[in-house]
Amino acid sequence: MAVGLGVIVLAAIGVPALHRASAKPAAPAAAKAPQPVMAAAVAPAAPAAIANVVMPPVTAADQSRAGSAAFDRGDFGTALEALQKAVEENPADAVALNNLGQTLVRLGRASEALPKFEAAVAASPDNWSFQFNLARARGLAGNWTGAVEAYQQANRLFPDDHATMFNLSLALQKAGRQVEALPLLERVAAITPDDATILPTLGATYEEAGRPSDAVGAYTKFLSLTPDAPDASAVKARLTRLQGTTQPATENQ
Repeated sequence: MAVGLGVIVLAAIGVPALHRASAKPAAPAAAKAPQPVMAAAVAPAAPAAIANVVMPPVTAADQSRAGSAAFDRGDFGTALEALQKAVEENPADAVALNNLGQTLVRLGRASEALPKFEAAVAASPDNWSFQFNLARARGLAGNWTGAVEAYQQANRLFPDDHATMFNLSLALQKAGRQVEALPLLERVAAITPDDATILPTLGATYEEAGRPSDAVGAYTKFLSLTPDAPDASAVKARLTRLQGTTQPATENQ
């Protein structure tokens, strides 16, 4: 769509970056400072006894947890290594597959992430976040038709989620299906009336659809809600131009 305003993609980062077992994982407990240890009253065990201790093997679940922890602290290289090992040991682990895909996306390797997300979706087709992440990765890879399909499935799984609908509308526009995108944008604006971020996109879409009066309304509301926004000057310029074309002409006196 040939418009001059920047398009804000809602929830591209805001969706669950990594899938956890619970909707809102508890914050990790703070590490406790080591306590002083008093000298033992008895002689220490013989070194031979220590040699008999067998450490448990590192499991796929351990690797998955380690990868998630590394992702959370921004260490994507370590996260990648751990999650790759987790998937190698348990190729059917949908959570590890999804999290590996997200790590690859953060490393700028969206095309490599696609088969990971597709495998996660195949293993757990009713998981909204897996569908959403697949859709986003397809868009980053330039497959907007595939992105539309995955966003539509995510929208069926989680109806009226404004982030899903907004991203779906953008994917539809990228796929050349502007007529289908506009009702979604209007729906998002209706269910999030105090969120100004969608309004420049909605206004530009109205312009593209040949509805300048509706575009004026969207731009005017945006400026009333966020007069000091970084893109306010650009919106004002578009609004001024549109108001000049939508006002009725006056007769010469």
